[in-house]
Amino acid sequence: RASGGCVSMRLAYSGGAFAGLADRLDDLANLGEQKMAENGAKAAQEALDREFAEERKPNGGKWKRKKRPNGKPTLEASGDMKDSAKAVPGPNGEILLTVDGPAEFHQHGTSKMAARQILPEGNLPKRWSGPIDEAAHKAIHGLMRR
Repeated sequence: RASGGCVSMRLAYSGGAFAGLADRLDDLANLGEQKMAENGAKAAQEALDREFAEERKPNGGKWKRKKRPNGKPTLEASGDMKDSAKAVPGPNGEILLTVDGPAEFHQHGTSKMAARQILPEGNLPKRWSGPIDEAAHKAIHGLMRR
């Protein structure tokens, strides 16, 4: 039964042959969204970490070079911004992406600073959606194999 974006399911079965299947489907109905969000958040965190390590935008393009190189990787003068880039599972099965500090200026650029996009905007690029989709499938597969 679907109501307000929530799916609920009650299974009844007779005989022991379907007991395991009914339990796995019940797990999927009750835990599926959260497990997919947990696995997806791990994959998204790996994508964020890869962006900083490779100095790339979510779509794979390179960040603009610094005008005054200081020997440290781009956007890692103190490490605070990189450390603040987080992907966490949300309470309703979504993945929340956050970055603290002056990231807003880097995300869109300013009149005096080139944009160095950190978070994806709009549709997820394949560099993100592929690993997140795979993580979600693994979550479902894990619930069904219990």
